[in-house]
Amino acid sequence: MNIHHLKYFIALAKRNNYREAAVFCNVSQPAISMAIKSMETKLGAPLFKRHKNPIELTEFGEKIYHHGLSIISEYEQMMAYQDSDGELRGQINLGVIPTIASALIPLFIGQFIKDYPHVKVNVEELTTSNVINKIKKDELDAGVIATPIDNLKLKHEVLYFEEFMVYSSDKIDKDYLLPSDIEIKELWLLEEGHCLRSQIINLCELKAKTDGMINYNAGSIDTLLNLVDTQGGLTIVPELVIKQLSAYRRKRLSMFNPPAPVREVSLVSHPYNIKRKQLEAVLKTIDKVIPNYMKDREDVINPPITLTP
Repeated sequence: MNIHHLKYFIALAKRNNYREAAVFCNVSQPAISMAIKSMETKLGAPLFKRHKNPIELTEFGEKIYHHGLSIISEYEQMMAYQDSDGELRGQINLGVIPTIASALIPLFIGQFIKDYPHVKVNVEELTTSNVINKIKKDELDAGVIATPIDNLKLKHEVLYFEEFMVYSSDKIDKDYLLPSDIEIKELWLLEEGHCLRSQIINLCELKAKTDGMINYNAGSIDTLLNLVDTQGGLTIVPELVIKQLSAYRRKRLSMFNPPAPVREVSLVSHPYNIKRKQLEAVLKTIDKVIPNYMKDREDVINPPITLTP
C-alpha cells in the first residue's frame, strides 16, 4: 500500500463514483479499481459495497476512511515543510463570491504573499452554490462566502461583519435610512445567483414586488455603481467596498438606522480538510487586513440568504 492508493481511496469515498474519482486524481478508472482491490487484499476486508448505486463504504471502510484522512493530512503537512527553514509551503485553492472578492482580495493577496511567500494561492470567483459544490468535490480547499446558510454541512469560521449602505445618484437628505425608505422602482440589483441580491431582497421585503420592476440586473457591484452614476436611482453596497470609492462617491453614501443591516462573511471548508496549516494562514491574513470594529458587532440585522443554483 502506498500514499497514492490511499489518495485514490479517499477520492472514491468522497465521490462514490469511479469515473469522477479517476478524473479528480488524473488517472484511469482501472488504476482506481486496482488500487482499491490492492488495499482490500492487504487489509483483509472489503472497503466498498459495490452492489449499491452509487457505491457506499462498508462499516470497515468507514473506519479506514477516517484513519486515511488523518494519514493524508499528516503527509500533506510534512510535504509543506520540505526545507529546514520552517517556512510554510504548499498550495491553497480558494473560491470567493464576487461581491466579496472585489473588495477583500486586493487587501488580502499582497499581505498573504508577504507573510507566506512559499505558498501558492489560486483564487476563483464563483457564486455561493458553486463554491459549496467545488469544496464538496475537493476542487477547492475553502471558500469565502456570506453566511449563515441553511443546511450548510461545512465547517465555517466567521471572518467579519460588514454593514450595508445605500449609494444614490443624489445624496439623500436624511441622517439615517430605514429599509422602508428605499424606492423599489429606483433600486438596481445584482443578477440572479448572487447571495447579496437575496439579502437585499429580504432586507427591503421585495420578494413579491420585484417582478417587472427591475429592467436590468447587473453582474458586479462596479456595474451597479456605474448604473447609478449614469442612469440615476440607487443601489445597496457592502461596507468593505467603500475603501475603493473616490471621495466624490463616498459623499453619496447613506447609512441605515441602527441596528444596521450587515452580512456575516465566513471561511468555509470541508470538516476533514487536510490543509489546515494553509487555511490558518488564510485566516490570519484576513484577520490582519480587516478593521477590528468589523470583527465583532452586536445589535445588527443579518438578512437571510436564499441560494439559487
